[in-house]
Amino acid sequence: MQKRVKNFLKDNRGLSEVVTTLIMVLLVIVALMIVWGVVANLLNSKKGDIESTNIFLSTEVLSVTAGTNPNTVNIVAKRNPGEGSVTGVKFLLSDGTNTFTTPVKSAIGEFETKTYTDVEKGSLGAIKSATLIPVIGTSSGDKNSKTTSTKTLTYDETIGTINSDLIAWWKFEGDAKDSSGNTLDGSCTVGSTCPSYVSGIKGQAANFDGVNDALNVPITRPNFNKLSIPDDVTILMWLNINSISTGYSTYLIDKGTTYWGTFGNSNYELYFFQSLGGSSKQKVRMYSYTTLPAPAYGIDTSAPSDVIPLNSWQHIGWSFDKDTGGGLLYVNGAPKPPKSANGRTLNTNNLPLYIGSNLPLDGQLDEVMIFNRALTPAEIKSIYEASK
Repeated sequence: MQKRVKNFLKDNRGLSEVVTTLIMVLLVIVALMIVWGVVANLLNSKKGDIESTNIFLSTEVLSVTAGTNPNTVNIVAKRNPGEGSVTGVKFLLSDGTNTFTTPVKSAIGEFETKTYTDVEKGSLGAIKSATLIPVIGTSSGDKNSKTTSTKTLTYDETIGTINSDLIAWWKFEGDAKDSSGNTLDGSCTVGSTCPSYVSGIKGQAANFDGVNDALNVPITRPNFNKLSIPDDVTILMWLNINSISTGYSTYLIDKGTTYWGTFGNSNYELYFFQSLGGSSKQKVRMYSYTTLPAPAYGIDTSAPSDVIPLNSWQHIGWSFDKDTGGGLLYVNGAPKPPKSANGRTLNTNNLPLYIGSNLPLDGQLDEVMIFNRALTPAEIKSIYEASK
């Protein structure tokens, strides 16, 4: 009897150990299933993010240049080796003040270098940076990739994003050569001496001695006819006046005349009033000889705050658009009240272009540009911001 009881207890202990082991295995399986469920849910919830991140995707913006009209640019982009289901691209463009995101463009393949022509830039001015944003196909639809590439443009590259209406650009880097590609190089005006070159806003600037320094672009230059502009024009420059004389005005830039009193021949003149300028003393004025109904057309800065301070670099601009309202004068990127000249055209001539003529200029000029288009306020402000 005792033997049977002992055997029974022994068998029960063995069974209990088996049951305990089975329960422990079941508990481990249940725990693993719970953990897997949590991980699976987490992976599913993050799948779109993982797909859109595409950590192996690599792209570059190689260049941004002017498009075929003022509201577009051309962008060259490159996709390097790397994974990523790219279904398209967007570009985030900036002119230094505002930004614009383009609509989705066609995809770029792995190892491909692609040119996107006439990409919309909205109402932006000259472009200072461009960011490529790949659009990635995911299980939940297309998403913007977090892997982007940005190109910050140099000053010259920024100017190059303006529609190709730049016809003259004198940087004054030790000479008066034209950097627009039109070979409209300046030379010493007969009877005058050439300016020297000193430190300026961008590199060097032309330094006029206030005695007899002056420059001109002679009519014998190739492409000289490009400087004769009948309707739309923009002139931009940096100006630093050291002192003013007892005379009337200095022609900062003038197409057609060398001295006060013959302005009837002028195509366009941007000049600085000296001591005898009356209410316009120490201000900048634009003057052009236009067609009927009234031959003379002028605009100047009129507010007391618009006096050009001495020994201080100021960015001066003037644009003329015969169709949309006439002339706008700009000081440091800010437009002044417009003067209407609707329907007029500018008087063209075959006379040289002069820089620093009439009363000798005592001061410096830098980054002088002429466009045969009326740039927008955004474009002028962006050039001012990029060059200062």
